[in-house]
Amino acid sequence: MYPSSVINRLAVFAAIGMLLFGCSGGDVGPLELRSDRDAERYLVIDLVSGGTRAQATPIDPAALKPSEMAAVWVPATDVLLGSPLEEVGHMSDESQYMASMAGFYIGVHEVTRAQWQALAGTTPWADVVPGGLVGPDDAASPAVGMTPAVAMGRLASFNMQSGRRKNLRLPTEAEWEYASRAGTTGAFVFGDRRDAGPEWVIARETRTGNGPEVVGGRRANAFGLSDCHGNVWEMVQAADSDGNAVIRGGSWSDNLVAARSASRHALPFDRGHATVGLRLVVY
Repeated sequence: MYPSSVINRLAVFAAIGMLLFGCSGGDVGPLELRSDRDAERYLVIDLVSGGTRAQATPIDPAALKPSEMAAVWVPATDVLLGSPLEEVGHMSDESQYMASMAGFYIGVHEVTRAQWQALAGTTPWADVVPGGLVGPDDAASPAVGMTPAVAMGRLASFNMQSGRRKNLRLPTEAEWEYASRAGTTGAFVFGDRRDAGPEWVIARETRTGNGPEVVGGRRANAFGLSDCHGNVWEMVQAADSDGNAVIRGGSWSDNLVAARSASRHALPFDRGHATVGLRLVVY
């Protein structure tokens, strides 16, 4: 179950979720992506050996081994994060601020079960009760059920192995939101329009049945990232005022409002959940 603080906030979201019907917003505009990384914009890292390869063109998922993860370079910029007071669903911990971002590689989608098994050798989703909450037993479904403490510990172990050219970590909150927004400023990457949601979002209003979908099934943003709105919550490198791990992005089980770009929730560091997974930064 969610912590009481999360339950209270989700109750608020449920009450206001339907207000999104009829909201207007701008279309997703083009985003200038040129940088000094053009020749190696895309990166593949093997989660067992740590080996990497880079290329200028998008990576074909069918060409990846089960142990490999694709990432994309997100260029440096100054960006406005958070949400305005008038945004439907705005919460007090979403105050807007400017952030100066360095460039970084981030996974094009949430870590899959095959990738987590390659990285950690465990199947935490198998321990989720009831089992129906974790969705189909598919290697391409997002890995869930690990605690934030376990996830960070496993990443630290990976990074300590000798001979690594690249390391792994959770994104910071600013990195996560910047990558999710991909140059947009609305409640969602597609603006504020509720009717555009099904193309982009895996949430209660756009999903049938229980459990997440396989990764990469909905439309990607201008950076090439998918699953940023819903499917499963994603851990970030942050703690809230109560000392809990911050999670971002919403899930298949939650209201569309919870999937907004600025939405924040929390989970105790020692607790896993059927709707919480992760996306990784390669550095």
